[in-house]
Amino acid sequence: MKSKKVFDIVWQIGLGLVIFGLDRLVKSHILSSYSAGEAFGQIPYVADFVFVKNTGAAFSMFSKQTDILAIVSVVFIIAILLYRIIKKPKSFLEKLSIV
Repeated sequence: MKSKKVFDIVWQIGLGLVIFGLDRLVKSHILSSYSAGEAFGQIPYVADFVFVKNTGAAFSMFSKQTDILAIVSVVFIIAILLYRIIKKPKSFLEKLSIV
């Protein structure tokens, strides 16, 4: 039973790291290949992708207050970790949602 718990934690951390790594890779590619306002990867009549810089959250709210956003992010990460430790989610979806 303990080995399953360790396995669950390891794959969750691994999945989180893979998602984080892919996110950073895509952002790095976009930053080095396109300039702000430039459209790319267009699918006619379906979608146009435009590179837009947003230093805030949710439509640039708090864009001049990145310190507050960082503090709020850390508080939420700690709250999620505490929830994970105390509640010990049992279902696959609960575990996946906390990754």
